[in-house]
Amino acid sequence: MFLQLLLCFPGHCTMLADNINNFTKKKFNTEHFAVLKKGDLSKDPTETLLLIYEFEARAKINDSTLEHVLEAVLELQHLEPKTLETIASLAMEPPAHFPSVCKKALKNAWLLHRKCSLIDGVKCSKCLHSLIQLTLPSGTLGIEPRILEEVWSYYEEGLFVIDSVHDYPEVEILWLMTRAWNTGILLYSVGRYMEAERWCGLGMRFLKHLGSLQSSYESQLEIPEPSSVFLFCQPWKMSLSQPPAFLKVSLLQRIRITLVFKE
Repeated sequence: MFLQLLLCFPGHCTMLADNINNFTKKKFNTEHFAVLKKGDLSKDPTETLLLIYEFEARAKINDSTLEHVLEAVLELQHLEPKTLETIASLAMEPPAHFPSVCKKALKNAWLLHRKCSLIDGVKCSKCLHSLIQLTLPSGTLGIEPRILEEVWSYYEEGLFVIDSVHDYPEVEILWLMTRAWNTGILLYSVGRYMEAERWCGLGMRFLKHLGSLQSSYESQLEIPEPSSVFLFCQPWKMSLSQPPAFLKVSLLQRIRITLVFKE
């Protein structure tokens, strides 16, 4: 009820926030006030903070107009990826559950990360992880082709970022590889063999980007042509009695190890 009351009087809330801001201004850092003194209000975080608070309030009461607040955030000048990632988190924080709004915020955050003049591999990895996890949850059966294509595009963009930076976390590269493999396994289990081959091949493209873990995974295969290998991961325990055409028979006789990849 209190949150609904606040939303009914946004003007009063803004005035109150300004008064609080003036009262506590000496607690703000010197740099912030130096910026305001020069008249550069574009970097003043007040409007951003107010929109975030409004978004959180509307999310908590499951307000159907929540996306309108996101649209207002997207129109902010000097919008930072962190702001959109905060919005995405609030959209899925119980009792709120707005996956479409969360996804829209993450997609725009991912775009902003890649537009940065100096790309931060660590921040990019977290955003990409969340975006893929939301779009393609683990173990989902009956994956629509359009969803696979969308996630595939995120993987391609992720590979480009990994090639461009030196600080992309190895554990996140391993996660991307594992998720691609597990997607292939899932597709294989429902008879979608061509798509399974494609996703397994995508997973192999991340292998060369692993650092200390690369030799470990390669040694487990013990096969000279890794592109022909199909890994089997939990929870699927499948037989090789009827392999798809893309698995070479000569190699099938040599595969004896079941690799378990945990996401």
